[in-house]
Amino acid sequence: PGEVGSVRGTAPGKPQLIPHGEEVWADASEWMSSRGFCSWAGIQCHHREGTDVEDTIYDGNNGVTHLNLTSNGVRGTIPSEIAALSDLRVIDLIENHLTGTLPPALGALTHAISLSLSDNDLTGTVPTELGRLTSMTHLYLDRNILEGEMPEELGEATSMHVLGLYENYLTGKFPPLQKMKNLRSLYLDDNQFSGHIPGDVLGALTNIEDMRLGTNNFTGPIPSQIGNLEKLSVAYLEYNALSGAIPWEIYKLKGLGELHLHENYLTRTIPYQFGELRDLEVLYLDHNKLTGTIPAPLGDMDDMMELYLQGNQLTGTIPPLLTRLEDLVDLRLDFNSLSGTIPDNIQRLFKLEWLHLNDNNFTGAPPRGLANLQRLRGLRLNGNGLVGTIPDGVCQLKGSGDLKLLQADCAGEKPAVVCDCCTECF
Repeated sequence: PGEVGSVRGTAPGKPQLIPHGEEVWADASEWMSSRGFCSWAGIQCHHREGTDVEDTIYDGNNGVTHLNLTSNGVRGTIPSEIAALSDLRVIDLIENHLTGTLPPALGALTHAISLSLSDNDLTGTVPTELGRLTSMTHLYLDRNILEGEMPEELGEATSMHVLGLYENYLTGKFPPLQKMKNLRSLYLDDNQFSGHIPGDVLGALTNIEDMRLGTNNFTGPIPSQIGNLEKLSVAYLEYNALSGAIPWEIYKLKGLGELHLHENYLTRTIPYQFGELRDLEVLYLDHNKLTGTIPAPLGDMDDMMELYLQGNQLTGTIPPLLTRLEDLVDLRLDFNSLSGTIPDNIQRLFKLEWLHLNDNNFTGAPPRGLANLQRLRGLRLNGNGLVGTIPDGVCQLKGSGDLKLLQADCAGEKPAVVCDCCTECF
């Protein structure tokens, strides 16, 4: 029930793609009725001058421009005969139950500008014929069961603005997309791509704004050509096997709002040039092999909200300038080798909800300023050399505020830290 049926070359004027089982669809208004098919749910046609577009009957297959059956309970395979609808501009079959492979005949829809097949159960490979769709601006094949390598021919679809292939099982090297000069959004995350990210290909995508390459098997360094992507606002490269230094050229990306480089094998120091990224709100560098100190210029990133540096090999103290980040909501410095005292003016971070400083080499007493962090939800101080007492004001936050996680070295008969309100003692 609800399947996409085969093409039926019935009476002139009927569209070639006739789904059957429409009785179980979410919306089957006018389907198979006596009205013109341009009034059927999900179908749009060219408007002929002097006619009512909803009742327009065309001879042959020209005239159908839109097929939109999003979240409609449609099942079955996509028939090759869809290519007969030569005027199709937009095909939207997102969130259905489509199965089978992508028919190569889709490459004949040369007028198509948008093909959306996300959230189905499509299998097989991406057809090379999709490279013929030189007018295509939006291609969404994400959240299916596609496999194999992405065909080089797809790089010939030079009008592409959005390429969504995430959450599949695609393999092979980073695809040759350098001809896609108009590309704005690239979603290759959650696949099985491998090998180096080629600098010449990446650097050619100068109009890209949103790039998501995370959760793959990419290796080697992050190309310095990433600095060419001056329109980039969001970059995800997390959960790969990238190595080497973080390229300082990233500082050229003045509009960058999010940078996710966590869970890789990046080494050396955090570039001090990051301080010039004044629009950066999210910086995840955690769980790498970064060394050296936390650069003081990070305190110049006025819009920073989430700063994750945990799980590295960082040394030195918390730079005083870091307490200038008054929009900071989440600060995680745990599992490093940081030392010195926790600065009392950390109270300036009044929006802070999560503060993880555990498993470092901090000394001294827990600062009284912690009690001024009224929005705290989680505070982890354990695994350090702290001594003294958790300020009463912090315990009051636990009683009256949102503080639900409070950890310190308060275990044993003679605890290093006295804490009567901790949720867990070590």
